[in-house]
Amino acid sequence: MKIFKTLLCLAVLMPFIGCKNNDDQEITLSGDKECVVVGNIKGLKNGRIELEDQFDGYQVIAEGKIRNGKFIIRTEVSRPTHVFAYAVKGRKMEQVRFFFLEPGIISVGGDFDIDQENGAAGTLSNDYWQAFRQERDRTDKEEMDRLMHRAYENAPTDIVRLKLLDGDNTTCSSPQKSDLIDRKSVV
Repeated sequence: MKIFKTLLCLAVLMPFIGCKNNDDQEITLSGDKECVVVGNIKGLKNGRIELEDQFDGYQVIAEGKIRNGKFIIRTEVSRPTHVFAYAVKGRKMEQVRFFFLEPGIISVGGDFDIDQENGAAGTLSNDYWQAFRQERDRTDKEEMDRLMHRAYENAPTDIVRLKLLDGDNTTCSSPQKSDLIDRKSVV
């Protein structure tokens, strides 16, 4: 629980802290709906990167070029969502990462071959999700329902709550998920 509060404070301050891109140039946001994804992933081959919106039929909503494992994608988001990032080279597509796409500067890193679940950091939802994942990985099955309820109740955004209810992330039964929805509406 303490880690959630610490990350929440950091995420609130992140938009006010400068961020440098892969070439040590300052990155700034030009509007309150702008999202900048800065990637530096070891082992990622040159090509194109596409972001597919999980909650809108996996439509490609943004893309960029990969050079030496690095990429920058600038886009605007009308509403936060959860995306899957795919590296595209010719006709071959490989999943790179998945994370929340929301206004702010999102940093994506790690090693392509080792930690695809590494995700992203730098925004409220992504920082919260990383803290949740770390706690989830340390939690035994008997305590999982309690963790899910606590994570859901403390989630900083509706998109995090929606992702928590997504079947891949929880051992909660459908009635338990309904109970969570009843207690806190997901919009």
